[in-house]
Amino acid sequence: MEIKVMVVDDEERQRRSIVRHVDWERYRMQVVGGSRGRRGGIGAGRARRAGSADHRHTPAWRERA
Repeated sequence: MEIKVMVVDDEERQRRSIVRHVDWERYRMQVVGGSRGRRGGIGAGRARRAGSADHRHTPAWRERA
């Protein structure tokens, strides 16, 4: 079973660093998104669970990481 992870931090540089430096596969985890703060993270999590096409919280930095 793979755990889906959302990285939430108000600093974009910190979010990128976390995504880049953690060995997600080792812990059987997959980064599925991120957000600037807890409210955005909660909203993105709910939208993802509901199957929404709302990609406002899917970070562009994830592709650059």
